[in-house]
Amino acid sequence: MLDAILRLTRRGGALLASEMALIDIFTGAHAGVPALVRYVFILGAPVSITAVCLWELRRLRIHYGRDLRGLLMR
Repeated sequence: MLDAILRLTRRGGALLASEMALIDIFTGAHAGVPALVRYVFILGAPVSITAVCLWELRRLRIHYGRDLRGLLMR
């Protein structure tokens, strides 16, 4: 049960981070910051959350023999 809650939270976290990145891009939230630092601010959260999710999927496939299609019961 706890594992299912954590998975939903991570999925929601990735979605929230992506939405916040889009809002930052369109509102110009980091206008006074140098370009490289601005890109790190905006893309850091979505990229790191996506990397963790991909790592977890790889771990499930290697250790438990489950892939995404099997987890979704398709």
